[in-house]
Amino acid sequence: YRHLFESSPYFIGLIDEDGTLVDSNSSISKFLSMRTKEDVIGKNILEILSIVEENKEIIPLLKNLFQEAHSNEPGKSHEFKLHRSTGGFMWLEAEGSTIEINNQKLLQFIVQDITNRKTIEEDLKESEIKFRTITEQFLMGIGILQDEELKYTNLKFANMFGYTVEEFTDMTYSEFLSYIHPEDRAKLIRQVEKRKDRTRDIGVTYQFRAFKKSGELFWANIYSRIINYQGKRAGLLAILDTTEMKIGELKLKESEEK
Repeated sequence: YRHLFESSPYFIGLIDEDGTLVDSNSSISKFLSMRTKEDVIGKNILEILSIVEENKEIIPLLKNLFQEAHSNEPGKSHEFKLHRSTGGFMWLEAEGSTIEINNQKLLQFIVQDITNRKTIEEDLKESEIKFRTITEQFLMGIGILQDEELKYTNLKFANMFGYTVEEFTDMTYSEFLSYIHPEDRAKLIRQVEKRKDRTRDIGVTYQFRAFKKSGELFWANIYSRIINYQGKRAGLLAILDTTEMKIGELKLKESEEK
């Protein structure tokens, strides 16, 4: 245990029932900056954190973590932002449990630095906000198909089918296909299946007929390609209602045949 304790890249701390830090591995210096293990052993963990004023905000969360560890609730972890005395901050994830050493019941906390992960998550969130802001202004319907569900549709996409965005959110692929005209459904399925295992993708445009929620038929052109959405493969669908153009084509064809 001692070898694993000392060699862990995570901070492992042992705290008694009064909140005093009884022992820790040397990784604590990565989290507390300019303080070594020897500087903090024997001090109350809340006192240690309160050295930096901003960290007082996380004390209620840590008290809750202590209570959960006492009750031996399994698998619960908490994320929080820790400000450093040298400036800046880091995101941490902590999990606690009880452990008995030399007949003394202690709280064991394992804390890992998740700053990189949180930075990526925040970047993805910012990118998604930008993406949504742009697509909501499009005249085309934009949808994202991932894991057999419509993960995103803009207002134009939903309205094209007579739905609200909320009604379309998380609609399954099968449900969406039910609105495609039966004679065009197989063509759409083939295109989707054909692209599933491709590592590289070229955008494809094709025409289909679909039904609105009301049952009204409309014509549309769909452009699709594979993209990366929230770190996973997804299908980007861009749809343009071409009903008026198609009616014009059919009328022109009829007049030419007369």
